[in-house]
Amino acid sequence: MKRNIIVLLFLSICQALTAQTSPGGVRGAELWFHTELQDGYQVWVDQSGDATQLKIRLPGSTAENLYKLPASMVFYFNFHPALDFPHLTGSHIYASLQHTALHQSTHMGVFAPTPLRQSLLGNAPFTLTRFSSAMPSHSVWGEETVSSVAFPPAGFQGYIPEYIVWQRILNPLERLQAESYLALKYGITLNSSYYDAHGNIIWDRDENSAYYYRVTGLTHESSAQSQFPYLSTTSYEYAGTPAIPQYKQAFAANAAPLQPSSDHLLIMGRLPSHPMSGEEHLVWGDNQGGLAAQNISADTCHWHYMNRRWKVSANTTDSVAKCNTAIFNYKKTNDPGFISHPYGHIAMIIDPSGSGDFSEIDDSFRFAHYESHDSIRGVITFHGFELNNGDVFTFGWTDQFIAEFTPHEATCLNSSTSSSDGCIDVDIISGVPRFDYQLKVLDVPGDSPNHILRTGSFTSYNMSITGLKSGTYELIIGEVADMGGSPNIPIRLLSRHVTVGSECLGIENGVQSVNPGLSDMARRRTDGSSDLSSVQADSPLTLSPSESPLTFTARLDAPGQAMLLVCTTGGILLSQQHFPAGLRGRECTFTVPRPGVYIIKAVTDTDEYGHKLIAK
Repeated sequence: MKRNIIVLLFLSICQALTAQTSPGGVRGAELWFHTELQDGYQVWVDQSGDATQLKIRLPGSTAENLYKLPASMVFYFNFHPALDFPHLTGSHIYASLQHTALHQSTHMGVFAPTPLRQSLLGNAPFTLTRFSSAMPSHSVWGEETVSSVAFPPAGFQGYIPEYIVWQRILNPLERLQAESYLALKYGITLNSSYYDAHGNIIWDRDENSAYYYRVTGLTHESSAQSQFPYLSTTSYEYAGTPAIPQYKQAFAANAAPLQPSSDHLLIMGRLPSHPMSGEEHLVWGDNQGGLAAQNISADTCHWHYMNRRWKVSANTTDSVAKCNTAIFNYKKTNDPGFISHPYGHIAMIIDPSGSGDFSEIDDSFRFAHYESHDSIRGVITFHGFELNNGDVFTFGWTDQFIAEFTPHEATCLNSSTSSSDGCIDVDIISGVPRFDYQLKVLDVPGDSPNHILRTGSFTSYNMSITGLKSGTYELIIGEVADMGGSPNIPIRLLSRHVTVGSECLGIENGVQSVNPGLSDMARRRTDGSSDLSSVQADSPLTLSPSESPLTFTARLDAPGQAMLLVCTTGGILLSQQHFPAGLRGRECTFTVPRPGVYIIKAVTDTDEYGHKLIAK
């Protein structure tokens, strides 16, 4: 009895270990080569447990040597290295399997023909599954138990990052599970749905038919060797089209590991500090839309968004869903708006409805904030955003300075007095991260009206003003940038009357625009009658539309010599003129050449005032 228990325990341990080292949850691999870098060389390492090595025998020689190539020659596919198989005349590359007859077998691998030696499949990596069946060989000495697998397959020249052999014919679901594992790992789009190690659908071909291009993702399966939860590349853009439509994913040569190359439009992933766990997946594919941001949303922020969109299939938990990372190569779009606008005005826009309609962006949409910018590579990194199952996202840019203001109540000391523990949260949606703010008292019990309570600066996309009593304040946020040769001047302003509520005083939280009708907040709708987008909070310079198209009137309430400058958003001067002499109420009429966004400045001997204008 004791022996039986030990045997059963041993078998259970073996079964658990096998489950943890099976590609896509498909057990029983006799050979499982994948590429690793060891001691300056790229080699194939067997993960099946047999420690089989890939050998080479040169022409005219009987010596067997390990097949390896210098690591400097390695190519990467979706951040995973691949072993190169060039044409070697007369050489024999093979793997010997002991105690394996392979009378019936399944061979599966990932293949990427070298660009200079393209096959019918073009130069896109693809998975290939081959079934083999042969009559067993019997003799008085028993059945042959040694098999040899030659590499590469006949006629193939190129890269093979992974190769697996089973001593049986896989059933259709097992084949799809293993192919799904390889496809997600190496960024290959299959002509089928994707399955996890338990046979669950994690990307439905029919449900996501409109987004079945460049499918890839991140997975973590504790019951299988399908764990690549950090970085994954999607949307390679390349010259040429693969010959077979389902192989939409091309590869970029010499893409360094964990770094985006110029051929990567988008890299998605998670940082090692926030890995996936359990049986989680995050898979996405795109709709093959154009890269230029040619569309303009109908909301008041006028987001210019791409036709290229991505749909998400995920089962991540809330804590994991908010820890994603994206690296967006805006130079790859060749869109002047992405290339010329400040990086803080480029956003990842997420539609939780899954409709993929970005023409009207409302309160349900989410925005990923800029985290870092690399102008040499032309990439922007976004961190800490949430992606859930069914989300559709894209990228866009806007000229608007956009923020949201959220007050939080102060607690009560007694029936007529509040504590100083209220606060105002500020979330910047779009803007270069260098901001100044001013908080002024309007109607706060115990404080003098028009008293400047706080001033300061911040460089993050989130800021809280704490220690506030219940009452109404005026909060002005200025986006600070170097525009027109005048650094550290807020060129865009947001102004709000913010009420910090209190239950004992009967005051409710509230936010009111100082200039209703001037659209400067994300997702705030207007009737479209105004052509001005900047808030003219307490500025001596005000702008108003004239009856003639593209014509406006600038009014300056400041003394001294003054000039009116009309510039592009890039700071290029389009026109200039002098304001009439006088102390107050001086006006100039100006015309812009075409619909678009402009920077309007009034420059005096001692000061400068600026606004942004959207001409429709």
